[in-house]
Amino acid sequence: EVEELIIMNQSLSLLFFLSCLLCSALAKEVSVTVGSEVIVNLPLRYAGLTLDISELVHNPTNCPFTDPVLIRYSQNLAPLRIRIGGNQQDTLWYPTDGQDPPNPLPPGYLNVFNLTNWLNVCDLAKAANFTLLFGINGGRGPRPHVNGPWNSSQARSFIQYNNENCHVVDAYDLTNEPNFLKMHYGDDFIVSPQRLAKDTYTFQQLVQETAPQGTPAVAMSFGLEVPGWIEDFVIHWLEDFLKADPVFDIFSYHWYPLVSEEYNSTFPPSLDPFYAAPSKVLDPWVLEQIALADHSVRTKLEDNNKPTERWITETGSAVGSGQDGLSNAFADGFEYLDKLGHAASMGVTSLNRQTLCGYNYGIMYWNETTSSLLIRPSYYTTVLYGRLVGEEVYEATVGGQKRGKVRVYAFSGKSTSSTSTVLLFVNTHDSSTTIDVTLPGTAPTNRSDYILTSGDGSLSSYTMKLNGKLIVDDGTGVLPPLDPVVTTTDVTSVVVPEESYGFLVFE
Repeated sequence: EVEELIIMNQSLSLLFFLSCLLCSALAKEVSVTVGSEVIVNLPLRYAGLTLDISELVHNPTNCPFTDPVLIRYSQNLAPLRIRIGGNQQDTLWYPTDGQDPPNPLPPGYLNVFNLTNWLNVCDLAKAANFTLLFGINGGRGPRPHVNGPWNSSQARSFIQYNNENCHVVDAYDLTNEPNFLKMHYGDDFIVSPQRLAKDTYTFQQLVQETAPQGTPAVAMSFGLEVPGWIEDFVIHWLEDFLKADPVFDIFSYHWYPLVSEEYNSTFPPSLDPFYAAPSKVLDPWVLEQIALADHSVRTKLEDNNKPTERWITETGSAVGSGQDGLSNAFADGFEYLDKLGHAASMGVTSLNRQTLCGYNYGIMYWNETTSSLLIRPSYYTTVLYGRLVGEEVYEATVGGQKRGKVRVYAFSGKSTSSTSTVLLFVNTHDSSTTIDVTLPGTAPTNRSDYILTSGDGSLSSYTMKLNGKLIVDDGTGVLPPLDPVVTTTDVTSVVVPEESYGFLVFE
């Protein structure tokens, strides 16, 4: 059966590329010019993931941290940073002083952090070469009264505990989406932007005094989810926070362009254009929303003379546990890969996709019935990005297209060749497209193609093809071959199929 599958995949691959050649005369055509100057230098762990803190508070049903297969799959993703946080972050009591937590918990504390789960995550991170960004409770519990000053004693105890027991935490942030605390927990959890701005001084001093030298204090994880949402929760809150003169090393925010079915009843009908569906991520207007959001954040930081380094510490194609048939399917890669390229070109220096495992947006999902991991298409997109894409970003100008349906971003490569260039491409056209590339310097002599298409022809496919071959996972954590198709003639002109995305490596 294995031999038959290999032969079938080889035949499909040949048919895939023959079909691309046959349709090239009818293909749409765009020209791409890559600049010679580096516009952004990214850190090694720019592309990261998240882990919802609820998985650590309760039994980790979606993500068995000690499972050897999960660890092997995680190792394939290294190196990256995992952001630990979420709504329950601002409800936690940390039992790190060696004493049993008080019973009942003080007002504002709703859950006790599970240190066993936490240490298992630290061990997973160490084994997989991950670092961790941890979100500290900045909610009602560590305050003497609603909207009172933040008390750092619990956080201090937790950071000191990590200094001794978890050596992979490389950043801390304070609160999760503080502008939405009222929405999540009601009036008893309100923290005003002015109050939180004052608390940043206490937080930064705590991190400087307690965490390892050089650990950044990240200013909250501001909720900037869903374009066109209620201004009071987003624009005005951020303006008021910055006008109150906070201090921070890095500003972080969350970004989702669409709303899952789980949240549809929560949001007003005016958000209908943002309800999640696979076809929405083919719309350049949806893909462009991140540029508008980041421009707004950067401008407000500049206007208030604040550091402009920005991290997107939580993001996905649809907020609200993700959308089945989108976040866990082939369609997700259009938004995910475009966002990786777009954010980097705008100067965002860290981007964490929600999530490592669990829910509809996990790149892995634990099936309790079969006690096995389901690997989703965006897992392989993440693996290929980590293998291929370097840390230097170049300007890529795309011409000859309409409404931005072909989107291209340029990076240095991770090849042994010092002159390799990697193009991330997203083709949302319903027909094949010829991409003609102009690169600076010496003309490349070969091109390696990693072209990703749907496993069954639908956007909602839970499987994916690489260069026409179905990616078949055996469930062991050992990756299947992810080989490119190498071209040595007509290197700078490539035909990509309709509704595809991927990586083109020039050397």
